[in-house]
Amino acid sequence: NGCIRFYKKRYYSTCKRYGCWYKYKTRYCFVRYCLQPFKFCFNPTKYTGLKTCVFPAVVRDGATIIKEHCEKLEKAILEYETQFGEWKLKWTTYHTEYCTKYDEIIKSRHDWYIEYLRSQYICANNSTELTDEQKAKLAEVQKECDEKRTAAVEAYKLKLAEILLECATKFSTSIIDYRTKAKSYIQSIGDNFDACQKKRSEDIKAYKEKLEAKGISAKQSLFESMNKAKKSHWTKYLDILKLHHDDFVVNGDVCDGPTDIVTMANKYSEKLSEYCAAVLLECDKYWEDIILGWYSTIPAATSARNRNASCPDSAGVVITHGA
Repeated sequence: NGCIRFYKKRYYSTCKRYGCWYKYKTRYCFVRYCLQPFKFCFNPTKYTGLKTCVFPAVVRDGATIIKEHCEKLEKAILEYETQFGEWKLKWTTYHTEYCTKYDEIIKSRHDWYIEYLRSQYICANNSTELTDEQKAKLAEVQKECDEKRTAAVEAYKLKLAEILLECATKFSTSIIDYRTKAKSYIQSIGDNFDACQKKRSEDIKAYKEKLEAKGISAKQSLFESMNKAKKSHWTKYLDILKLHHDDFVVNGDVCDGPTDIVTMANKYSEKLSEYCAAVLLECDKYWEDIILGWYSTIPAATSARNRNASCPDSAGVVITHGA
């Protein structure tokens, strides 16, 4: 095209990409852009490496935590009581053996003493035969030794039993103290968890409102800056049409002139509207994904409260927010 019409000082052509203008000079095929296609940069922030939370493992209440820990506490106490019962049974058996052995030791000593007295009587009599008085004396000593041995064994049994009872009492007291302190601590854990969860919910709610306000402000700022940039671009576009077509006139929002030029202006106006609407829709979807992605309880309509607001611009192009 340029090779054929290079002799023309100025030439413009339309193609499938409306708004792409070429300016030719008398030199052979020297081309430069006089108007770039309208483009508005919207680069949303990309977050990477964010830590997520396993909600079923975290979102609970203090009552559940208290119940779980109390069950673990009672299970641990039951294990300790079982171990103490086994220990007590073992030492009860040991004490029975101790008493039996103690009785045998005392009995052997008493037997030795009785034999000692018998030998003394035999030496005094110079005969193995004992008198009735001596036999009575030995019987009396034997009876006295048996009574002392029985009393000593019973006292030893009582002492061992008191030791076991003292141990059992201390164990019971320690279990009661441990259960009281542990339950108090578990209760504090549940209360602290409820308090933290309440504060966390309040913080999330406040941050959600802050995020929604920030999203609305960002979308409004984007809309205003885009309208400003588009207005300037549209004015330059109309100036170029007026430069190349003296019969092309713009009165407010109405364009008048050759049919093909007016059609091209309308097409470019539609293209600008579609492009701006797509950018605004991308921004709206970005903020919806940010808010709904982190807070699934937010209604979808909350973050799109300006969805159906229509904003006309100075070029006669009506841009509709959202879909």
